[in-house]
Amino acid sequence: MRTTKALRFAVLAGVITAAGCGGGGGSSAAPSDGEFRVTGSMTLSRMDFTATRLADGRVLVVGGSNHPTASASAEIYDPKTGTFALTGTPVASRCYHVAALLPDDQVLVVGGALSVSAELFDPLTAQFTATDAPAKAHYNGTATGVDDDVLVMGGIDVGFEVVDVERYETASGLFFPEGSLLESRASHSATRLPGGKVLVVGGTDHGNLLASAELYDPATGQSAATGPLASPRTGHSATLLRDGRVLITGGASTTTVLATAEIYDPVSGTFSPAGTMDEARYAHAAALLPDGRVLVAGGYDFGRLAENSGILDGAELYDPRTGTFRPAARLHERRAFGATVVLADGGVLAIGGLLDWSGSGVLAGAEVYR
Repeated sequence: MRTTKALRFAVLAGVITAAGCGGGGGSSAAPSDGEFRVTGSMTLSRMDFTATRLADGRVLVVGGSNHPTASASAEIYDPKTGTFALTGTPVASRCYHVAALLPDDQVLVVGGALSVSAELFDPLTAQFTATDAPAKAHYNGTATGVDDDVLVMGGIDVGFEVVDVERYETASGLFFPEGSLLESRASHSATRLPGGKVLVVGGTDHGNLLASAELYDPATGQSAATGPLASPRTGHSATLLRDGRVLITGGASTTTVLATAEIYDPVSGTFSPAGTMDEARYAHAAALLPDGRVLVAGGYDFGRLAENSGILDGAELYDPRTGTFRPAARLHERRAFGATVVLADGGVLAIGGLLDWSGSGVLAGAEVYR
């Protein structure tokens, strides 16, 4: 059965809302913490891949690299069995690409470092097929679901960041130009707000780190400045909170990795400080939990290269009620440049990534926080 529009956007945003959570006059006790538990391993080690939750709750993993070889393979994680299995072969080798779930339950996979192309994965047939190609590669860009379509924004093409926004129209299977960003950017974040606009934050532009942010309006194809951030950031995380604000954590600044966080308020159009993490981190994982807190885990700090290659296993929890971070259960394996997916039951699946900078330092292992 195909998904509804409401379900599709919940999956694309990585947001799972627990019905009735915190309501009905229940106890105001602090929510209990979870822990990471090891689950099955992928058949291949991967970093810089995509992981997309399908309508049936399984997770599709596509492409990536094994430091440095790009992969033309895919596999599916089944939460019921806790195992990964290879699935159909992608049309192209890809890493640093983007992916999004479509309203017909297919997955759109776009661009990357090695390919100005796109393809569709059909979970009913477990096959990939080529679809219309975008105009740009959108390497380290973003893909955001809007109405029945997908907006692919920014990223790198032919060695330089671009301003291009392209809309993949699901009904026709074609890409169309859809305006542009105010600034060229890659390694940024793009978060669809409850009002329909897309908040685009930070990133890099021709070697410069950006503190700028903008609001892209899919209805007009135009973008307007908002913010800006207090600090330039790239490789940060952006998490939509249940009250409509957006939490920005970590990332790399001009000369250091950041431990600070900021919150964007769409009502005022401004960022404000949101506390400081115990560890500076970028290329980390962040996910909204069913209780409204945000789990932040792993990542990389180039200021700590002598310590486990700078790859982190620490995790922490951000509580929007108090505006503070506190330590959480550690990962079983240090990981950065992996992928994180919120499962249908609210658990958080952390997959693959980089363990160290050796030739064999890419992970196949996965773990679930719940």
